[in-house]
Amino acid sequence: MSLTFALSQSLFSSFDVDKGSKLLLKALYGNQDMNRFRSAFDLGCGVGVLGISLKKKNPDLDIYQTDRDALALAFTEYNAVLNNISPAAVKGCLGFSGFEHRKFDLIISNLPAKAGATVLRDIISGYSLHLTEKGLFAFVIVNDLHDLAEASLKAIGAEIRFQERKRDHSVFMAGFVRKRSTESARPGLSPYIRGYYCFKTHGISYSLYTVYDVPEFDTLGYETELFMEILPNTLTGRILFWNPGQGHIPVFISKNEKYSQIQYTLAGRDLLQLEISRLNMTSAGIPEHLMQIQHVPHLADLQGLFQALVVRPTSDPGVPWEDSILSDCTTLLNEQGFLILVTKSTYVHRILGGNKKFDPIKDKKHRGFRGFLLKKKL
Repeated sequence: MSLTFALSQSLFSSFDVDKGSKLLLKALYGNQDMNRFRSAFDLGCGVGVLGISLKKKNPDLDIYQTDRDALALAFTEYNAVLNNISPAAVKGCLGFSGFEHRKFDLIISNLPAKAGATVLRDIISGYSLHLTEKGLFAFVIVNDLHDLAEASLKAIGAEIRFQERKRDHSVFMAGFVRKRSTESARPGLSPYIRGYYCFKTHGISYSLYTVYDVPEFDTLGYETELFMEILPNTLTGRILFWNPGQGHIPVFISKNEKYSQIQYTLAGRDLLQLEISRLNMTSAGIPEHLMQIQHVPHLADLQGLFQALVVRPTSDPGVPWEDSILSDCTTLLNEQGFLILVTKSTYVHRILGGNKKFDPIKDKKHRGFRGFLLKKKL
């Protein structure tokens, strides 16, 4: 079986064709009749290693691949083409969201430690709701979370059909659970919710639900404070929020009486940021018809024109984004539209060097960050 996988520099910090995936595939092929599976769900697919490998081995397998990261999905699609594979679906989702009523013969996952213990417990506790009666749940997890995985399986009465613990990773295989807790597999964002917190800044109070694995769950960071300080005096029309985090800035804007008639577009790689921001905006009273989500890997993939862009660059994209960000933003802005950008001070020279597309309106520094309010030239 010959496989080809494309990994860009931008993926090195986020994804890895690691020992865990290889260990899981070896265990599957060594202990299971893979031809009996007709459908498979690759949960948190990354760049597509597990699902594409299965499909390459068994061309008749219907493989569904999901991830919360739009860049991961883009590379899964690219790698599928490289390997002449046609997945049944490559889709952005959190856990099993979007597949609540589907069942699969095989659920496979290299469970990410960064998802957090609460989310991992929920996935392991609820897998059987999405498994056929003769199906199999096979996953690999880092050894630091071995006990959590084992306890979660035992808590629902799952039969552990295979278990192997190597130096860094552990593999588990479990079957369908007929008697399972009705509390498992909580829908939507519930497993991700960390708490409900109140915030007050610049004379405006608001409350947010916040999630694990996204910053600023109980206090505002320096970047967000800078954003709020450099916002223009007036905002109206279609506004883009790139990497909206927990939703602080769009909710803050919605509570500010000087801003009106705004249409909100939430965009970025991380679906969890987009969904928690949407929930908080809905809770703040923003009607659904005034909100749009674009789950895309890069600013250049966005559609439409905007009156303002609120841009928080990805913290560690792994590629030299600084040279292209102004030109990317220019194509998305209406004439005399605003760009509100906050980033680390070390990037500023490369971002603004040779700038001929924007007029500077505001420029502020704070604790190693620098914020700019720029206006597109006519």
